[in-house]
Amino acid sequence: MEYASNSGSWTWSDIIFLGMKPDTYWNAEIITVGMAFDDAVESLAFDRAKPAPADAFLNEEGQFTAAWRLPQPQYDGLTRSQYVDNLKTETARENPPTIYCGYHILPGYRSGVGLQIIVDTHLLSREIIEAAIYYIIYISIGYLTQDRL
Repeated sequence: MEYASNSGSWTWSDIIFLGMKPDTYWNAEIITVGMAFDDAVESLAFDRAKPAPADAFLNEEGQFTAAWRLPQPQYDGLTRSQYVDNLKTETARENPPTIYCGYHILPGYRSGVGLQIIVDTHLLSREIIEAAIYYIIYISIGYLTQDRL
């Protein structure tokens, strides 16, 4: 944690912590509101991008060729990466997603109870992470019942 906090760009962290029961642990992703915004914009841009044909960039052996880095007509003469970057800029400017701070359980985790926490801060710190975990374990008991913790 010390390196991450000293870097000046700590915007996400994966944290594992115990719940109220010793046999339950949380597998949490803690991200800043800015990181959540960037993730949402990127997801929307990828969803809007026209997919390339499944085998467009593969050779006979099924390996990627250099063609995926070349401008393509379906991307208005841009590479797929450039096209997605343009869509991200357009999405952030013209149709920005709304991000809500808080938390939600992520179903289907193989290990632990999946949890995403979005905090309203520009950078993470140990204190912010500890406060978020404290809030979930002790304050949110009304939603997350004792038997779940």
